[in-house]
Amino acid sequence: MSSHWRIAVKRSNGGEKEFKDTASFDIKPEMFDNFQQRRNEIFRRQQVIRNQRLESEFGIKPGGFKCTNCGKMYNQQASLWRHSKYECGKGPQFQCPYCDLKVTQKCYMRKHILRRHADKVFNYTAC
Repeated sequence: MSSHWRIAVKRSNGGEKEFKDTASFDIKPEMFDNFQQRRNEIFRRQQVIRNQRLESEFGIKPGGFKCTNCGKMYNQQASLWRHSKYECGKGPQFQCPYCDLKVTQKCYMRKHILRRHADKVFNYTAC
């Protein structure tokens, strides 16, 4: 499975420099229980590679707050705290009351319920 992205970096002189890249990952379906776990792992690997290349090619540091457990970088300390509390080294903790979906954050559950189960609930305020 491969991934492509395009990043436009604004320079101080007003111009832009484009950065295009392709990253390939050896992700096998049997490595994960479900599609969402595979998608999350692919996204995590993409982000790590993207951050490394942005720093080496452009001298841009993606964030000032690094997770000591997995090395993921965050621009805000609150984002690192949320990652440490709910995501890092843990599986999804929040179960949808209407289906088998599990997510890592309550806000994701709220969005899911409003999109997929709007006919079953009128006011879901978990987040």
